[in-house]
Amino acid sequence: MSQLEPQAFGMVDPDPVETQEWTEALSAVASASGSERAQFLLRQLEGVARDNGVFLHGQPYSAYRNTIPWPSRAPIPAISPWRSG
Repeated sequence: MSQLEPQAFGMVDPDPVETQEWTEALSAVASASGSERAQFLLRQLEGVARDNGVFLHGQPYSAYRNTIPWPSRAPIPAISPWRSG
C-alpha cells in the first residue's frame, strides 16, 4: 500500500513516527481482519474526530444554515394528517 506524502497536500507532518505507527496499524488490521474491519475502525475514528471538532471535509453544515437566533424564531405550527382544510 502506498503512503501519501503530507507535503503533497501542503502540510508538514509534525510527527512522522506517530503517522507511520497509525498507518502501519491500519494496514495490519486490513491484512489480518479484512477491509470491513478497517472501514469500521475508520468510521469509529471519524465519529471520535467529529466529537472533538475535527472535520475532514469542511464544516458540518451547509452554506445555507439558518442564521436566525433560536429566541427570534417563530414557532412552527403542528400539522396533523387528520386536519382538514
